Amino acid sequence: HKFAQDGSPWEFNLRDVIRSCQIIQGAPERSKFDCFLSTVYVQRMRTAADRRQVMQLYEQVFELKPFLSPYPRVQLNPQYLIVGNTCIKRNHFQSSTVSNSELKILPGLRHSLEAAAQCVQHQWLCILIGPPSSGKTSLIRLLAQLTGNVLNELNVSSATDISELLGCFEQYNAFRNFRFAIVRVECYINEYCSLKLESSTE
Repeated sequence: HKFAQDGSPWEFNLRDVIRSCQIIQGAPERSKFDCFLSTVYVQRMRTAADRRQVMQLYEQVFELKPFLSPYPRVQLNPQYLIVGNTCIKRNHFQSSTVSNSELKILPGLRHSLEAAAQCVQHQWLCILIGPPSSGKTSLIRLLAQLTGNVLNELNVSSATDISELLGCFEQYNAFRNFRFAIVRVECYINEYCSLKLESSTE
C-alpha cells in the first residue's frame, strides 16, 4: 500500500538528517528520541492518514513508540516565546500588544506554529502549503507578533518579475542614505529608552 501521494515526489536526504540532529541537540533529554519527527517529517505530509503512516513507520524502524503532544504548549514571557519544544528569543525593542491573557491559539494551529518557529530558530526556509484562506499568512503574522519582530510581506504571483525579488539598477540617491541614517538613529534612541525604562522599573 502506497501512501504520501499528495505532494509527492518527496526527497529525504542528508539535509533532513542534519536538521534532525540540530533539533535533537537543543531538545530536553526526555524527548530527544522523537523531538525531530513532527517538524522534519510528519508536518511535511499533506493528510492526517499520511502523518499516521509516518508515525507507524518510525515505530517499526526504531522500535519506539513516538509521542507527539496533540496540543503543544504555548508560553509567552518578556524574554522568550515557547511553542512545544521550541524556544525563540523575543525582540525587546519592538512594541508588541500581545499578553498571556490575550493568547488564544486554536489547538489545530499549534503544530504548524511549532514547525514554523523551528524554521525561524534554525534559519531554515519555511514553505507553508494549503488552500486559500487556510491561515498560512495569519500564522506567519502571528509568529512575528509573538516574537516582537517586523514582518515584511511581498505578494508574489505568476506576473511577478524577477527584478522585484532580486532588485535592479537604480541611480544613486543621497537622500535615501540620509533617511536610512535617521531610521538607525531613531532605532538606537528607542533601544536606549527601552533600556532606561526597564532599569527604572527594577
